[in-house]
Amino acid sequence: MSSNTRCSGLSRQRGYPTTRMASAFFRSNPIENLWRALGKQVAGRNYPPTNKNTLIRALTEEWDKLPQQLLDNAVESMVRGVECCITLHGGHIPY
Repeated sequence: MSSNTRCSGLSRQRGYPTTRMASAFFRSNPIENLWRALGKQVAGRNYPPTNKNTLIRALTEEWDKLPQQLLDNAVESMVRGVECCITLHGGHIPY
């Protein structure tokens, strides 16, 4: 399932019309902050990953350690972004 499909499902659940502007919004990569936090956690490990398998393990372990509030904030910021995009009829979001 693509992120666009998940977005459309969330939009329908919240009663928003689904349009092509949602896909344009999500091209701006709204989870950059989560990747940045995850990257810092992995980079700060005592034994950094040295191959694909240890990288996958490190990412999984560090993902589980991310604060729930950080994840909640990321989801809520995506909701606010979609709402703003809808309000502006797909125009530029001023942030």
